[in-house]
Amino acid sequence: MMIIKMIVIFAVITVLLFFAGENSQPLQLHFGSYETIPAPSFLIIMISLLTGMFIALIISFFDQWKLRAELRKLKKDKKKVEGELNSLRKMPIVESEKTELSPKTEPGSIKGSA
Repeated sequence: MMIIKMIVIFAVITVLLFFAGENSQPLQLHFGSYETIPAPSFLIIMISLLTGMFIALIISFFDQWKLRAELRKLKKDKKKVEGELNSLRKMPIVESEKTELSPKTEPGSIKGSA
């Protein structure tokens, strides 16, 4: 497993170095009246990529925080409902009236007999 990890790391570094070599021409960004210093284009692209990844990390952190709060609430509700269920299971069953599911039929009053 460690060999595969090292091969993948080596491949990623090789691709990044090739990318940096191919995109080394200086580039200057303009935003309104603000201008950046000339920097290699691969550096600007990498900074943009890392900034986007950082913003995505922050957004996912807040999403995880919201999901964990919801999970805590659901666990609390589950515990409450389980307590209610257990109390209902312990209640004795008392019948106040005896009811039958089917009415009694008399021997001579069967329908369909002549």
